[in-house]
Amino acid sequence: PEVSQQQGRWSKPPTLEKGWQRKSPLGELDTWSSERSDATKFNPKENKMDHHCGLDVSDKSTAICVLSIDGGKVFEAVVSTEKKAIQKALKRFGDLRCVVEASPLAEMICDWVEATGARIDILDPRRASAVIKSKKKTDPIDALKLAQLCRVGWYTKVHRKSAKAREIRTYLTARMQIVRSATKLYNTIRGLLRAHGIRIGEGRAKFQERVRKVLEEASPVLQNAISPLLDSWLELRKQEKQMYRAIRKTIVESDPVAQRSRPATKADT
Repeated sequence: PEVSQQQGRWSKPPTLEKGWQRKSPLGELDTWSSERSDATKFNPKENKMDHHCGLDVSDKSTAICVLSIDGGKVFEAVVSTEKKAIQKALKRFGDLRCVVEASPLAEMICDWVEATGARIDILDPRRASAVIKSKKKTDPIDALKLAQLCRVGWYTKVHRKSAKAREIRTYLTARMQIVRSATKLYNTIRGLLRAHGIRIGEGRAKFQERVRKVLEEASPVLQNAISPLLDSWLELRKQEKQMYRAIRKTIVESDPVAQRSRPATKADT
């Protein structure tokens, strides 16, 4: 469809079709399409809040900017990324809506903010980058841009994992690291022995016995070098199996969703 320009702004065509453009409330050119999800559309009924806040979070500090319903800046500060500091800065505002970019700390920040009674969303930084980017980039400026996005509602929310899901993800990540460390030690032992003409058979079954056997005929220096690695590998394998049994008992045997997807056994028939 044809797009006309009036008073320096792109006007909306008669029907919402892919490809039309207009100026966003932040002064940036926003490209709309028919594929745009409902989460990105501005909903005035859901956004009628007295104050809107943007939080730019880093590991040590968090920039906070709060705007009034008219867009005026009412509060701005940089506080440490700690629970008490962030809650103290936000408790003074009653009806407050906040946004924070998706990051490893975002879900923790959401829990802290919601404890004050405020509402908070995690937004997709890839879709917001075109709006919040600027030539001069600082944490307070990014917080202001986020607060403006919060006020107009032009952002895409991302899924927030539950506390239980985050705990399970942390557990699986820790076990994965143990598996990787054990695999690395396994390959290191084989490589060091291969350099001395000693080849260990393939497979991890009875790996300890095969290594101990060849070390009996090796020099004392080689024995002292390989034995600590082998002991560490055995301990990692032990922890790996224990963590697997624990997570299987926690999820597979107790979670109703996992129970429904579990293959049927003779005991079930």
